[in-house]
Amino acid sequence: MIKGFVITFFSMFFIGALQMCSKDDIKPLGTEEGVYGNWNWISSSGGFAGIEKSPESEGYEQGLTISESGVFSIFRADTLAFQHNFSIVEEESIIHNKSRLMLTFEGDDMIDQSFVIKGNDTLILVEECWDCFIHKYVREK
Repeated sequence: MIKGFVITFFSMFFIGALQMCSKDDIKPLGTEEGVYGNWNWISSSGGFAGIEKSPESEGYEQGLTISESGVFSIFRADTLAFQHNFSIVEEESIIHNKSRLMLTFEGDDMIDQSFVIKGNDTLILVEECWDCFIHKYVREK
């Protein structure tokens, strides 16, 4: 029980820290500034239980491709695991309580995700729902 509390606390701390960073540190980047490309998964955290996941804990590598043609693809061990069409829109975030750029997906089986790029190479995807996950990726070199 204490472990769950600690994980939840740090997940909430991470969300708060994300909101407090200066505009120079974290920039919401849209279509013209580089969200497109290939990304490698670093970690995911969140959920009611404060779950932490990484390639090491899950036993697989995961890649993400966000294409300019509006296709969001996840690969596990170089095999396509998931693919969905998306659009980038600016909407009010329920997590950040302000307008954010978001990947919005067609259909009801994928949660919309706000995003920021930290520095030039780290993508942070935030699922737009309570008790959901934050996913962190690094740009493929």
